[in-house]
Amino acid sequence: MGLVHWLKRRLRRFYDWLTSGGSVFNTWKDSTEFLCDRCRLNHPNICRRPERPNAMRCPEFEPR
Repeated sequence: MGLVHWLKRRLRRFYDWLTSGGSVFNTWKDSTEFLCDRCRLNHPNICRRPERPNAMRCPEFEPR
């Protein structure tokens, strides 16, 4: 019972962190400019994501 309670609490904390803007994904979710313009991986040989070059959200975003 203790493990289940601990796991639920950790998952809840993680969910709160994600939805509060704690991740790169949510940091830019309301932005009107494309992430690719500021991403270190913005090159056809490096980034193979179908959203490129007009991605508004990206889990692999790395700022320059």
